[in-house]
Amino acid sequence: MKHADDQTPHTETTPHQQSKLTPWLVVAASALFSLLVFASLSASDMLLASVLLGVGLLLSAGLGLYIKLLLQRMAELQTQAQQSSVQMVSLAEQAESRSVIDHSTGLFNRNYFDELVDNECRRAVREFSPLTMMLISVDYLKNFQESYGDEAAEQCLQRVAQTLKANVSRPGDLVARYDSELFAFLLPSTNEQVVQLAERCCIAVRELAVEHNASPVDDTLTVSIGVATMQPSRLLTVERLTDTCTQALYQARKAGGDKYVATVEGNADIPSATYSL
Repeated sequence: MKHADDQTPHTETTPHQQSKLTPWLVVAASALFSLLVFASLSASDMLLASVLLGVGLLLSAGLGLYIKLLLQRMAELQTQAQQSSVQMVSLAEQAESRSVIDHSTGLFNRNYFDELVDNECRRAVREFSPLTMMLISVDYLKNFQESYGDEAAEQCLQRVAQTLKANVSRPGDLVARYDSELFAFLLPSTNEQVVQLAERCCIAVRELAVEHNASPVDDTLTVSIGVATMQPSRLLTVERLTDTCTQALYQARKAGGDKYVATVEGNADIPSATYSL
Protein backbone atom coordinates (compact mmCIF):
# COMPACT_ATOMS: atom_id res chain seq x y z
CA MET A 1 0.00 0.00 0.00
CA LYS A 2 1.39 3.39 -0.99
CA HIS A 3 1.40 6.32 1.38
CA ALA A 4 0.18 9.71 0.35
CA ASP A 5 3.74 11.03 0.53
CA ASP A 6 4.85 8.50 -2.07
CA GLN A 7 2.47 9.98 -4.64
CA THR A 8 4.01 13.46 -4.43
CA PRO A 9 6.48 13.96 -7.30
CA HIS A 10 10.01 14.82 -6.15
CA THR A 11 11.54 17.89 -7.78
CA GLU A 12 15.03 19.29 -7.41
CA THR A 13 16.15 22.83 -7.96
CA THR A 14 18.89 23.04 -10.57
CA PRO A 15 21.93 25.31 -10.17
CA HIS A 16 20.58 27.52 -12.96
CA GLN A 17 17.25 27.94 -11.14
CA GLN A 18 19.11 28.65 -7.92
CA SER A 19 21.11 31.39 -9.64
CA LYS A 20 17.82 33.00 -10.73
CA LEU A 21 16.31 32.82 -7.22
CA THR A 22 19.34 34.11 -5.31
CA PRO A 23 19.02 37.85 -6.17
CA TRP A 24 15.34 37.89 -5.25
CA LEU A 25 15.94 36.06 -1.98
CA VAL A 26 18.49 38.74 -1.09
CA VAL A 27 16.00 41.46 -1.97
CA ALA A 28 13.28 39.78 0.09
CA ALA A 29 15.60 39.39 3.10
CA SER A 30 16.71 43.01 2.90
CA ALA A 31 13.13 44.22 2.52
CA LEU A 32 12.04 42.13 5.50
CA PHE A 33 14.84 43.58 7.57
CA SER A 34 13.76 47.11 6.61
CA LEU A 35 10.15 46.34 7.58
CA LEU A 36 11.25 45.02 10.97
CA VAL A 37 13.24 48.19 11.57
CA PHE A 38 10.22 50.26 10.53
CA ALA A 39 7.93 48.33 12.89
CA SER A 40 10.29 48.67 15.86
CA LEU A 41 10.40 52.43 15.73
CA SER A 42 7.93 54.54 17.71
CA ALA A 43 5.33 56.85 16.17
CA SER A 44 7.51 59.92 16.87
CA ASP A 45 10.18 58.44 14.68
CA MET A 46 7.74 57.66 11.86
CA LEU A 47 9.30 60.15 9.41
CA LEU A 48 12.77 58.80 10.05
CA ALA A 49 11.43 55.26 9.79
CA SER A 50 9.83 56.03 6.42
CA VAL A 51 13.09 57.43 5.12
CA LEU A 52 15.05 54.42 6.38
CA LEU A 53 12.49 52.06 4.90
CA GLY A 54 12.72 53.73 1.50
CA VAL A 55 16.53 53.73 1.55
CA GLY A 56 16.57 50.10 2.66
CA LEU A 57 14.27 49.02 -0.11
CA LEU A 58 16.31 50.91 -2.72
CA LEU A 59 19.50 49.36 -1.43
CA SER A 60 17.87 45.93 -1.47
CA ALA A 61 16.77 46.35 -5.07
CA GLY A 62 20.22 47.62 -6.09
CA LEU A 63 21.97 44.77 -4.32
CA GLY A 64 19.67 42.21 -5.91
CA LEU A 65 20.31 43.64 -9.39
CA TYR A 66 24.06 43.67 -8.82
CA ILE A 67 24.06 40.03 -7.72
CA LYS A 68 21.93 39.06 -10.71
CA LEU A 69 24.33 40.76 -13.13
CA LEU A 70 27.28 39.15 -11.37
CA LEU A 71 25.77 35.68 -11.70
CA GLN A 72 25.01 36.30 -15.38
CA ARG A 73 28.63 37.33 -15.96
CA MET A 74 29.86 34.21 -14.18
CA ALA A 75 27.65 32.07 -16.41
CA GLU A 76 29.02 33.81 -19.52
CA LEU A 77 32.62 33.24 -18.38
CA GLN A 78 31.86 29.58 -17.75
CA THR A 79 30.41 29.21 -21.25
CA GLN A 80 33.44 30.96 -22.78
CA ALA A 81 35.78 28.69 -20.83
CA GLN A 82 33.98 25.61 -22.17
CA GLN A 83 34.15 26.94 -25.72
CA SER A 84 37.86 27.72 -25.32
CA SER A 85 38.46 24.18 -24.08
CA VAL A 86 36.75 22.73 -27.15
CA GLN A 87 38.77 25.03 -29.44
CA MET A 88 42.04 24.02 -27.76
CA VAL A 89 41.25 20.35 -28.30
CA SER A 90 40.47 21.05 -31.96
CA LEU A 91 43.70 23.03 -32.42
CA ALA A 92 45.71 20.26 -30.77
CA GLU A 93 44.20 17.71 -33.14
CA GLN A 94 44.98 19.93 -36.12
CA ALA A 95 48.56 20.46 -34.92
CA GLU A 96 49.00 16.71 -34.51
CA SER A 97 47.67 16.19 -38.03
CA ARG A 98 49.97 18.86 -39.49
CA SER A 99 52.99 17.38 -37.75
CA VAL A 100 52.87 14.25 -39.96
CA ILE A 101 51.46 15.74 -43.18
CA ASP A 102 53.28 17.74 -45.85
CA HIS A 103 50.98 20.75 -46.30
CA SER A 104 51.83 21.25 -49.99
CA THR A 105 51.19 17.74 -51.34
CA GLY A 106 48.99 16.24 -48.64
CA LEU A 107 51.33 13.24 -48.35
CA PHE A 108 52.98 12.07 -45.15
CA ASN A 109 56.17 13.99 -44.37
CA ARG A 110 59.76 12.87 -43.80
CA ASN A 111 59.45 12.78 -40.00
CA TYR A 112 56.58 10.32 -40.16
CA PHE A 113 58.33 8.25 -42.82
CA ASP A 114 61.50 7.94 -40.71
CA GLU A 115 59.48 6.87 -37.71
CA LEU A 116 57.54 4.28 -39.68
CA VAL A 117 60.46 2.81 -41.61
CA ASP A 118 62.20 1.91 -38.37
CA ASN A 119 59.07 0.15 -37.11
CA GLU A 120 58.54 -1.65 -40.43
CA CYS A 121 62.12 -2.95 -40.52
CA ARG A 122 61.64 -4.49 -37.11
CA ARG A 123 58.25 -5.90 -38.04
CA ALA A 124 59.56 -7.38 -41.31
CA VAL A 125 62.22 -9.35 -39.43
CA ARG A 126 59.78 -10.37 -36.72
CA GLU A 127 57.16 -11.57 -39.22
CA PHE A 128 59.72 -12.96 -41.68
CA SER A 129 58.48 -10.77 -44.52
CA PRO A 130 60.42 -8.75 -47.14
CA LEU A 131 60.30 -4.95 -47.21
CA THR A 132 60.63 -2.57 -50.16
CA MET A 133 61.56 1.09 -50.28
CA MET A 134 61.39 3.34 -53.34
CA LEU A 135 62.78 6.82 -53.88
CA ILE A 136 61.26 8.84 -56.73
CA SER A 137 62.90 11.94 -58.15
CA VAL A 138 61.51 14.36 -60.73
CA ASP A 139 64.10 14.55 -63.50
CA TYR A 140 65.82 17.93 -63.85
CA LEU A 141 63.46 19.66 -61.43
CA LYS A 142 65.84 22.62 -60.96
CA ASN A 143 65.83 23.20 -64.71
CA PHE A 144 62.03 23.10 -64.63
CA GLN A 145 61.96 25.61 -61.76
CA GLU A 146 64.32 27.99 -63.55
CA SER A 147 62.32 27.82 -66.77
CA TYR A 148 58.75 27.85 -65.45
CA GLY A 149 59.03 29.45 -62.01
CA ASP A 150 58.67 28.36 -58.38
CA GLU A 151 54.87 28.25 -58.41
CA ALA A 152 54.75 26.04 -61.51
CA ALA A 153 57.38 23.75 -59.98
CA GLU A 154 55.35 23.34 -56.80
CA GLN A 155 52.19 22.62 -58.81
CA CYS A 156 54.18 20.08 -60.78
CA LEU A 157 55.26 18.33 -57.57
CA GLN A 158 51.67 18.30 -56.36
CA ARG A 159 50.50 16.57 -59.54
CA VAL A 160 53.30 14.02 -59.33
CA ALA A 161 52.46 13.37 -55.66
CA GLN A 162 48.82 12.63 -56.43
CA THR A 163 49.77 10.43 -59.39
CA LEU A 164 52.15 8.37 -57.28
CA LYS A 165 49.59 8.05 -54.51
CA ALA A 166 46.96 6.84 -56.99
CA ASN A 167 49.23 3.96 -58.00
CA VAL A 168 49.59 2.63 -54.44
CA SER A 169 46.39 1.07 -53.21
CA ARG A 170 47.20 -1.42 -50.43
CA PRO A 171 46.23 -0.21 -46.93
CA GLY A 172 49.66 -0.95 -45.41
CA ASP A 173 51.67 0.96 -48.03
CA LEU A 174 53.04 4.44 -47.36
CA VAL A 175 53.61 7.33 -49.77
CA ALA A 176 55.57 10.28 -48.40
CA ARG A 177 57.36 13.44 -49.44
CA TYR A 178 60.95 12.55 -48.60
CA ASP A 179 62.41 16.00 -49.15
CA SER A 180 61.82 19.03 -51.38
CA GLU A 181 62.60 17.05 -54.56
CA LEU A 182 62.04 13.40 -53.60
CA PHE A 183 59.09 11.13 -52.86
CA ALA A 184 59.27 7.77 -51.11
CA PHE A 185 57.30 4.53 -50.95
CA LEU A 186 57.45 2.05 -48.11
CA LEU A 187 55.93 -1.28 -49.15
CA PRO A 188 55.75 -4.17 -46.68
CA SER A 189 55.44 -7.79 -47.86
CA THR A 190 56.61 -7.34 -51.45
CA ASN A 191 58.85 -9.44 -53.68
CA GLU A 192 60.99 -9.01 -56.79
CA GLN A 193 57.90 -8.26 -58.91
CA VAL A 194 57.49 -4.92 -57.13
CA VAL A 195 59.51 -3.47 -60.02
CA GLN A 196 56.25 -3.54 -61.95
CA LEU A 197 55.01 -0.78 -59.66
CA ALA A 198 58.12 1.29 -60.42
CA GLU A 199 57.53 0.88 -64.14
CA ARG A 200 53.88 1.81 -63.73
CA CYS A 201 54.81 5.01 -61.88
CA CYS A 202 57.26 6.04 -64.60
CA ILE A 203 54.56 5.57 -67.23
CA ALA A 204 51.89 7.38 -65.18
CA VAL A 205 54.05 10.48 -64.67
CA ARG A 206 55.01 10.53 -68.34
CA GLU A 207 51.32 10.35 -69.27
CA LEU A 208 50.65 13.53 -67.31
CA ALA A 209 52.21 15.26 -70.34
CA VAL A 210 53.55 18.14 -68.27
CA GLU A 211 55.70 20.28 -70.56
CA HIS A 212 59.41 20.25 -69.64
CA ASN A 213 61.40 21.74 -72.51
CA ALA A 214 64.39 22.28 -70.20
CA SER A 215 64.89 18.53 -69.75
CA PRO A 216 67.47 16.69 -71.85
CA VAL A 217 65.49 13.48 -71.33
CA ASP A 218 62.17 14.38 -72.92
CA ASP A 219 60.03 17.42 -73.68
CA THR A 220 57.59 16.24 -70.96
CA LEU A 221 58.07 15.60 -67.26
CA THR A 222 59.69 12.29 -66.24
CA VAL A 223 60.89 10.63 -63.04
CA SER A 224 63.75 8.40 -61.94
CA ILE A 225 63.14 5.68 -59.36
CA GLY A 226 65.41 3.70 -57.08
CA VAL A 227 64.06 0.44 -55.69
CA ALA A 228 65.44 -1.64 -52.82
CA THR A 229 63.81 -4.86 -51.62
CA MET A 230 65.38 -6.48 -48.57
CA GLN A 231 64.71 -9.94 -47.19
CA PRO A 232 64.09 -10.35 -43.45
CA SER A 233 67.40 -10.96 -41.70
CA ARG A 234 69.75 -9.27 -39.29
CA LEU A 235 71.03 -7.29 -42.29
CA LEU A 236 67.66 -5.58 -42.73
CA THR A 237 68.24 -2.21 -41.08
CA VAL A 238 67.00 1.28 -41.83
CA GLU A 239 70.51 2.38 -42.81
CA ARG A 240 71.10 -0.48 -45.24
CA LEU A 241 67.63 -0.22 -46.79
CA THR A 242 67.98 3.54 -47.26
CA ASP A 243 71.55 3.40 -48.59
CA THR A 244 70.67 0.66 -51.08
CA CYS A 245 67.64 2.58 -52.32
CA THR A 246 69.60 5.85 -52.60
CA GLN A 247 72.32 4.11 -54.61
CA ALA A 248 69.70 2.64 -56.96
CA LEU A 249 68.20 6.09 -57.51
CA TYR A 250 71.65 7.53 -58.21
CA GLN A 251 72.21 4.89 -60.88
CA ALA A 252 68.84 5.65 -62.49
CA ARG A 253 69.69 9.34 -62.64
CA LYS A 254 73.17 8.66 -63.93
CA ALA A 255 71.70 6.52 -66.71
CA GLY A 256 69.79 9.58 -67.97
CA GLY A 257 66.52 9.46 -66.06
CA ASP A 258 63.03 8.33 -67.00
CA LYS A 259 63.77 4.85 -65.69
CA TYR A 260 64.05 2.77 -62.55
CA VAL A 261 66.91 0.75 -61.13
CA ALA A 262 66.10 -2.01 -58.64
CA THR A 263 68.21 -3.88 -56.13
CA VAL A 264 66.21 -6.89 -55.04
CA GLU A 265 67.27 -9.62 -52.67
CA GLY A 266 65.58 -12.78 -53.92
CA ASN A 267 64.30 -15.60 -51.71
CA ALA A 268 61.69 -17.84 -53.30
CA ASP A 269 60.90 -19.47 -49.99
CA ILE A 270 59.47 -16.28 -48.47
CA PRO A 271 55.78 -15.71 -49.32
CA SER A 272 54.89 -12.16 -50.28
CA ALA A 273 52.36 -10.02 -52.06
CA THR A 274 52.84 -9.14 -55.73
CA TYR A 275 52.11 -5.95 -57.61
CA SER A 276 50.75 -6.49 -61.09
CA LEU A 277 50.05 -4.17 -63.99
